[in-house]
Amino acid sequence: MHEIGAFDAKTHLSQLLDRASHGESFAITKHGRVIAFLTPASNKPKLAIHDIIVGIMSLRKKIAKRGVSMTVQEVDDLKKSGRR
Repeated sequence: MHEIGAFDAKTHLSQLLDRASHGESFAITKHGRVIAFLTPASNKPKLAIHDIIVGIMSLRKKIAKRGVSMTVQEVDDLKKSGRR
């Protein structure tokens, strides 16, 4: 990943965008600290909410077949405890 100052990034934004479109990534700095990243956009299609829900339900069924059962509340509690 290339590092570039904010002033230079502003001055050469068009060139940086062209380079990013070809796979390069940049860390934009201000006073020596990274403040932003410029990376190529993903071409992966975004999953629809329905597809995500179907995937989660499928995973829950697989887990339940192994003898482990969790409620939505238990999963939510685990998720929240991981953020602490």
